[in-house]
Amino acid sequence: MDVLAVTRALRDWRRTLSLVGTRYKRIAEERREGTAAPTARGELLKEIQAQSVGPPNPRLADIGAGLAILLGVGTQVALLGGYRHGNLDLPTAALIFALGAGFAAWGLWHYYSVFVIGGARQARMAEKLAQHPDAPWLLDDAWAERKVVDRSGLSTCIFLWLWSIGWWIFCGFLWGFDLQAIVAAAGRSWLQGLLIVFLAGTGILGIAAAIATTVRWLRYGASTLRIDSLPGYLGDRFRGSVSARIQPQRETHLEAEVACERVTVVWTPTPRGGRSKKLIHTPLWVHRWPLERDRMTRAKNGDVIIPIDVPLPEDQPQFEIDADGAGIRWVLRIGRDLSAANASDAVVISMPGLGGFAAEYLIPVYARR
Repeated sequence: MDVLAVTRALRDWRRTLSLVGTRYKRIAEERREGTAAPTARGELLKEIQAQSVGPPNPRLADIGAGLAILLGVGTQVALLGGYRHGNLDLPTAALIFALGAGFAAWGLWHYYSVFVIGGARQARMAEKLAQHPDAPWLLDDAWAERKVVDRSGLSTCIFLWLWSIGWWIFCGFLWGFDLQAIVAAAGRSWLQGLLIVFLAGTGILGIAAAIATTVRWLRYGASTLRIDSLPGYLGDRFRGSVSARIQPQRETHLEAEVACERVTVVWTPTPRGGRSKKLIHTPLWVHRWPLERDRMTRAKNGDVIIPIDVPLPEDQPQFEIDADGAGIRWVLRIGRDLSAANASDAVVISMPGLGGFAAEYLIPVYARR
């Protein structure tokens, strides 16, 4: 291991975190005072971009997938030999088999997703582009169907359950799934006892968060934006409606906003010498308004219909995002106290699926030709 390289990467990583923390408060303070904070935000972007190391070489992922397949196959071959000669018991053999199969499956999935799924997606995109050269909004299937579904809460729920289960399995392997061994380890040293409490507490918090997101998903489910104005033209209006499983009398302080954001992609070094992709969203224009209950209607299936009718400015760029996710995007958000959340002077890490009702939809906003 190159200690100097790891030390330099750790230093750069800490510098980036410190930069974001110190600059974020200044941006929030200027926003509360009514100044749009373009100077502070611009300085933040410039300083973070100065530390960018560039995107990783995609060939490295291909090489890594090939090595994962070789490692997985080699592990299975060694496993068969060891188990046949009686050198491995059944639990150990099962663990090694699962690890080897996981490596091989990841490598095979990488090649399948890149060359099969990716190739088919590029072919479909080229065909759509030839059919609609002057209508880029029709390249998106959801926009073409005039229906955008938000399932971010479900993805968060699945992630938390997988993480929590994996965490408890990891903790179990540390002590061989033996409760007596765990108690004995805690009694031998206060450091081990503190470690056990930390690991267990982290696992309990993960389970609690997973349960909370599950309850929220069962309560709200997916919400759908139905687009009436396809696309929404700059200088005109964007119209549509959101169908959601909410109770208006219970959901207080619901707000909606349409925002034009510039998305910047920055690759920063990680403590282990790798590269981490960060998306920085800079709002260029925001229109926010409270949702009034008397304008909401009830559909036959019990969902609440929220009408959306918002004016669009003339002097903002149209929707344009590249393959890395950088560019200009227009987004519709619905949630509680969006104004208060945007005015906070603390760095808040939010995950879709936690808290009350919240939804986000990318919307097609383009300039007339």
